[in-house]
Amino acid sequence: MKRNDLLLAVFVMAIWGFNFSMIKMGVTNVHPLLATAARFSLAVIPVIFFVARPNVAWRYLVSYGFVFGVGIWGMASWSITAGLSSGLSSVLLSTNVLIGMAVGVWVFKESASIRKLLGAMLAMCALAVLVSAATGNVTVNGVILIMIAACS
Repeated sequence: MKRNDLLLAVFVMAIWGFNFSMIKMGVTNVHPLLATAARFSLAVIPVIFFVARPNVAWRYLVSYGFVFGVGIWGMASWSITAGLSSGLSSVLLSTNVLIGMAVGVWVFKESASIRKLLGAMLAMCALAVLVSAATGNVTVNGVILIMIAACS
């Protein structure tokens, strides 16, 4: 990996972690779904003046916005309110990769190599160890909500 690519990857990870810390600060005073709605409203207002609407039916555009806004970020914010730490929430949200792989294999009958399956099993074991080793930062409701976000 080139040095610039590595620096960019570290920068993206830092922003990702900072994002969840800011979510935690925001949802301590405001309902998580209201905070998410405000966040997305403030993000979309400038964008609508510079980016053309995609050439898709409104139902797809609204559905995508609902699943992305409420399904992913609303549930992620709510999981933090439900007692899941912001760091653990950001790590568990990345299980969407494993869920996507499982959907591809079981629903769409795609083939997965032994290396990919072993990697997925190793990742699931690591996540299980992480969740079981966390003390006081994990609630059942928080894990359920972040898993809903990961499925979205």
